[in-house]
Amino acid sequence: MEEMLSQKLESLEKKIEQELMSTKKHGTKNKCAALQALKPKKRYEMQLAQIDGTCPPSGSSGRPWRRSIPTARSSRTWALPPRP
Repeated sequence: MEEMLSQKLESLEKKIEQELMSTKKHGTKNKCAALQALKPKKRYEMQLAQIDGTCPPSGSSGRPWRRSIPTARSSRTWALPPRP
């Protein structure tokens, strides 16, 4: 089990390094490609942290999901029907 986890850690670290190199390669010349390379890097870092037990499971931001409900302060206002 430990062997498998260590292999997974090494694999993730290698992938992170590859994505970082790709980001550096594109640098400021191709901003879109550089940003696209950062997305999987971030995902790999989250997986790595999850394996190490230093963050909540992926897909969970640590906060419960909330639906946004318009309030009186929001830009949307609820219109009440006129009274008869």
